[in-house]
Parts: sequence; structure tokens; C-alpha cells
Amino acid sequence: MTVSFELSADERRLLSTHLRRHIEHLDAELVRTDQPALQHALAREIDQLRAIAQRLDASSGR
Repeated sequence: MTVSFELSADERRLLSTHLRRHIEHLDAELVRTDQPALQHALAREIDQLRAIAQRLDASSGR
């Protein structure tokens, strides 16, 4: 299922900023944990969120 909606330039910037901050937080969690299962789960989530952030940035011309 694909969901589409429009965002203003300001909304895209805000969403991108918060998404990048969340990714940074997850990166920090990944470094701190010594649980392999959690490391793998965090790494997968980070990869997915980075892909979304790249698409969001591409749609705003960044």
C-alpha cells in the first residue's frame, strides 16, 4: 500500500529535520547496545529511515 500526501516546503523541512534527529538518536542507541538482536533491529530501522529521509530530501530539491 502506498500513501501519498502533499507537504509545504516548510513542512518537508520540519519533517526532515525531525527524522534526521531521530536517526541520530537511533545511531547512538546502536553504538551503546551490546545486544545483537537489538543491534540488528536498530540497523534495519536506521536503513529504512535513511531511505525515507533521502526520498523526502529529493522531493524538496535538497
